[in-house]
Amino acid sequence: MPLLQTLMPDPLAVVAAVLAIGMIAALGLPLARQRETVVAFAAGMGMAVLLYTATGILADGLFGWAAGLIAVAALAVLIRLRPTDWAAEAGKGVVLALPLLLLVSGRIASEWDEFSHWQSAFRYVATFLDVPGGPGTAPITTCCAAYPYGWPMIGFPALKIAGGESVPALLNTLALAAFGLLLARLAAPGRRVGWGLAALGILAVTVASPTFVPKLTFSSYADTITGVLVGVLAYLAPDLSDRMARKYGVRETALAFGLTAAALVAVKPGNAGLLISVFGGLALLFLADGAWRRPSPWLLAVVGLPALSSGLWRWHVGLYLHGQEMTVRPLSEWRFDLLPDIMGGIATVLSNKGGYAIFALAVIVLGVRGLLGRRDNPAYRLATMAGAAVAAYNLFLIVTYLSVFGEYEARHVASYWRYNTHLGPAVLLPIAAFAGLWARGGPKRMAWLTRLAPVAVALILIAPAAAVKHIRFDRVPMKAYLRETLREVRRIVPEGARAAIYDPQGTGLVGVMATYEWNGDPVYAGVRSAFTQTPLDQWLSTIKSDWVWVVSGRDAFAAAEQGPAGTLLHRTGPDSFEAMGHWPFPGGAEPGQYP
Repeated sequence: MPLLQTLMPDPLAVVAAVLAIGMIAALGLPLARQRETVVAFAAGMGMAVLLYTATGILADGLFGWAAGLIAVAALAVLIRLRPTDWAAEAGKGVVLALPLLLLVSGRIASEWDEFSHWQSAFRYVATFLDVPGGPGTAPITTCCAAYPYGWPMIGFPALKIAGGESVPALLNTLALAAFGLLLARLAAPGRRVGWGLAALGILAVTVASPTFVPKLTFSSYADTITGVLVGVLAYLAPDLSDRMARKYGVRETALAFGLTAAALVAVKPGNAGLLISVFGGLALLFLADGAWRRPSPWLLAVVGLPALSSGLWRWHVGLYLHGQEMTVRPLSEWRFDLLPDIMGGIATVLSNKGGYAIFALAVIVLGVRGLLGRRDNPAYRLATMAGAAVAAYNLFLIVTYLSVFGEYEARHVASYWRYNTHLGPAVLLPIAAFAGLWARGGPKRMAWLTRLAPVAVALILIAPAAAVKHIRFDRVPMKAYLRETLREVRRIVPEGARAAIYDPQGTGLVGVMATYEWNGDPVYAGVRSAFTQTPLDQWLSTIKSDWVWVVSGRDAFAAAEQGPAGTLLHRTGPDSFEAMGHWPFPGGAEPGQYP
């Protein structure tokens, strides 16, 4: 029975997420020439983010009205266009993803960055219908208060409808499924996307993708939505360059590109590097096509819309949130001495991720070939764009390790693989297009595609049940215990008091959990984890807290419960504590590993 309870789906959360994604996609539908769901969503997200950002930082109390305006505009588009074909294709994606969505819908937050920022950001926007900073706004207890809020902005309507911590993961899943439909179109251009083809596309961008990481997609992390937006830009770039060169129909594509870019920079500050990398690929296409000789005034949208999105937020950060973000060191302080370690670390990571390395290298080679003589082939043009983005973004990452990260992170190329997952959807575009060229090489090849279709449908419907432990990685009893106990501690500790956590065998995850669960009350005073070398007496004097929740290392405190349980201690003297509550660990036993 407990297992069934932890897997209990939340249908309302699924419905709310579908409505939120559908509303945004409907908003951008007029700019999606072929009625591509993911292009419509990306362009609509750019419109929504610009409106929300402007109202959030420039006008008090209009954020909720902006949501109403977006809903009305989306409905007006649907009434005017009556896009039945688009709705049918998008509906196939939702139905095929439904078993996965239902499984994800019951999850709770469980990962480090969910607690340190993303869940707090979603909760803040949904609660206050505003963004942090500015006169009279509520504070936010997060490591990254100065991050832009484009990701929570599109999800807060679903959070208002359904609540629950699974909403961001559901949005990630739906956006990725929509990108899978785009891959299906590329693999069979000119054909209607049926159930089998849609299933193949969704499988290609999930379990068959070398950059698919369940802990990034089925969580509130912004990596998946970032990758989808980069993929849309890579898809639009060749078409934009071609239209510029031929001087026809530039407006819709330029607006869709500019709005998608505006959405991208409104998700994370580091996404500016991704956008610069995409612009590098677009510049190559412009040079190869001769588009630079025929500039269009609509290029202002390509550059101006992301500049407006970023500029509005940077202005707000400069006024109210300055100092709550990572900064670039002066050139004189760049750690060029670490370059050999950085390159060695990158080589090690790529050798461990052979599938991605092979795909990325193949796309770069095909892209160069496209520049040298296959410029009229759509697959090669996509390879040029994606390959340039891969090369440029990895150069950007190397510069970032030299100029932004600390020595330890630079030597160990922190999160290098995670950052490269942002390029996964873009890399899949030319692969899908080349697969389409192969399939059109003869009736026997197309017959293979036809035979695969029912298998793909069956697999995508059944796979979630077989991969529960990879999808519902939140089902760790100790993590749930820590969160529940943090809430109990919050009820006991007096309002405004400072509380710290002693967990010398843990990673420090319980500390970021506390910042989320306590939300500023009690005041989080710090955590002593396995990575803290400070002696206990010195740590106690540093935290200046009369309340300590002891999770592990209980023998350091005489008043703590010595069995497998957590204890809340209250200081009664300089070196004495009194136990205020005990909470037995799950199953009454020591965990195999402290989170």
